Amino acid sequence: MVGTGFSFVDESRDQFLVSLQKPLGIILEERNSGDCEIVEIIPESNAALAGLCPGDILLAVQNADVRERGLDEIMKRIQAAPRVVNLRVQRGCNLLE
Repeated sequence: MVGTGFSFVDESRDQFLVSLQKPLGIILEERNSGDCEIVEIIPESNAALAGLCPGDILLAVQNADVRERGLDEIMKRIQAAPRVVNLRVQRGCNLLE
């Protein structure tokens, strides 16, 4: 089995950096602001193993800012990425709950 890759939490900014192999195992939903929120994590997926959770907001894909870009643009960037996708998210879940 191939690992999920690198992850890093910047607690001072509540951001989470992760490199995931495709398929990622996330379901996204566009918010009114144009941001995209992770609304579901597929159990035992690469995203689940890396610690992403529902409520996290996507900030960057492949180091490109995707805030307020909408779901279509984010999906294009994920699809265009190589096998390993770099994501930066704003932590939206409470890991202690």
